[in-house]
Amino acid sequence: MLMLIFAALLIAGAVGWFTSRRTPAPVPAQAGPRSPYPGADPADYGGTNRQVGSQLANAEAEALRSVNRLGSGITALEGAADRTDEARQSIAEAVDRHASSRRQLAEAYTLAQVQHSGRTAVEGLHHLRAARRELGLDPGPEITTER
Repeated sequence: MLMLIFAALLIAGAVGWFTSRRTPAPVPAQAGPRSPYPGADPADYGGTNRQVGSQLANAEAEALRSVNRLGSGITALEGAADRTDEARQSIAEAVDRHASSRRQLAEAYTLAQVQHSGRTAVEGLHHLRAARRELGLDPGPEITTER
């Protein structure tokens, strides 16, 4: 009985080893459907993949810079003790814009979506400047919108 179990294990091991050594047949490349995201195809922008990729990467970097700047500014104002109602409202608007722009940037697939996220962050920066002015603080550097 023990010999039969040993022989079955030996045969199963040999079959497993031989099947794992086979290389799978290559799958022929097929032209897939267009992207499910509108505007994600480079042909929609009139450019090549490299041009669109570069534009998208630059826009993402710019939007991320604005989002991070907004987040840092909000963090700096969290401890302001003498908040007025206007300052509280401006800070709340900036916090809302920060959350929205982060979510938009995380879900962005196209250049237009990334740029919209950046514009939302810049709106939050304007609210942050208004809050700083209301608190009697230096509003900080000018906000450039080179979009």
